[in-house]
Amino acid sequence: MDVFYLDFLTQAVDPADQVTRSFIEHMLPGLMEQYAVKSAKGGDHSRSTRLDEQTRHKFEDKDDQSMLSHQLNGIFPTLRLLNLLEAERLVSVPFSAVERQVYILSYLMHDVDKITDIHGVETRTRDDIEKAKDLVAEQLRLCNVEAFFPGFASYLEDIAYLVVNTQQKWGTNLHTYLWRLQLPERRLLLLRRLCTYSDHIAYLVPSPSAILSDAEARTLSTILSELSNDELVFTYHQLREVRGLFTNVVNNGLIHLFTDGRDGIWPYLFFSDGVVYIKRKSLQVVITNEQIVERVQAQLREICADRIKSSAPGFKFSIQGIAKHPGYFFEFLS
Repeated sequence: MDVFYLDFLTQAVDPADQVTRSFIEHMLPGLMEQYAVKSAKGGDHSRSTRLDEQTRHKFEDKDDQSMLSHQLNGIFPTLRLLNLLEAERLVSVPFSAVERQVYILSYLMHDVDKITDIHGVETRTRDDIEKAKDLVAEQLRLCNVEAFFPGFASYLEDIAYLVVNTQQKWGTNLHTYLWRLQLPERRLLLLRRLCTYSDHIAYLVPSPSAILSDAEARTLSTILSELSNDELVFTYHQLREVRGLFTNVVNNGLIHLFTDGRDGIWPYLFFSDGVVYIKRKSLQVVITNEQIVERVQAQLREICADRIKSSAPGFKFSIQGIAKHPGYFFEFLS
């Protein structure tokens, strides 16, 4: 099962995206071993004795999510966004391989306190910072980090800085006094926004409509605007009901309606009941009910015709040798 999952992810990644492919190959097996059963949201934390009662109640109100799911659900959409921004020339300076590697490792460890079951990570003094670096390095080495980023130790301070500043909350240590950073501060703060984006998109978008309607998820729109020079926005389609394979047909039909013949709109997040898209703010998309019906009908005809041609369900011969078939065959084959 692990091999199948790794192969599936590798095939889904652009062959030119060497950083993401290397991450999947070298680090994902270790991440699966270490964090697949570790809770990130809800679950174990609602019973943790190191948390106060109010914090435990907050976790009780949240759906459970494994640490591995929280990590991957944040990283892959963010890397896809980076590739889109660069392909559309919406960033003045492309993200280097090192910056991508630093971002990935930082986001992986942004919940290192939950991973190691400690109460926060202090960075108020140089001694605190060194201890934070050791804590992060220990966890990363469990996941084969050197194979993914051989020079990671040189950027460990940058990674630790991003780890403690991913979440937007009181007490984050944004000032760089005492820190001995390798990356320019302006680039580091940009990577921090990527980590925050990942943290939000990994958990705060349970349905397509939440991307715009959920108050906590609005930070995603803010960061998307910042990263794209106010060129890109989110939009979505969402179905009222989910009805098995038919829903899949409707979703695929709507994706074609949104994207066929249009530049500047891309399917981004996929759900059973709909899709979140990223589009250029200047692009206007208007779709009528008639277009939806026509597109879904065409999609159904195509699927049913292929099925009939391949296996002809219901087709048989009588004892007299007369061919019999359901009357609807010719509706799909004509």
